[in-house]
Amino acid sequence: MKNNLDIRFCVYILYTCSWRIMKGYLRIQVRVNALLCLGELVPRLDKVLISEILQTLRRCTAVDHSAPTLMCTLNVAGVVYKQVTVFT
Repeated sequence: MKNNLDIRFCVYILYTCSWRIMKGYLRIQVRVNALLCLGELVPRLDKVLISEILQTLRRCTAVDHSAPTLMCTLNVAGVVYKQVTVFT
């Protein structure tokens, strides 16, 4: 179940830039909403899935440098940092 959710969010986050039907604002809105959902899921995931999420965030920031995407990426990274300190 967790693997399927992670794959779906990664698809929404990474591939919204390739949809030709969606225009700029709607595309960013879909990515931001997916990143916010991913940030809420992080406390429920294990270390392996968290490392995959970090790779997804790296790929996302390589594709999109807009302000909303960067702010949500920083939010998810902050949640991941707090979760990793709980693991140690």
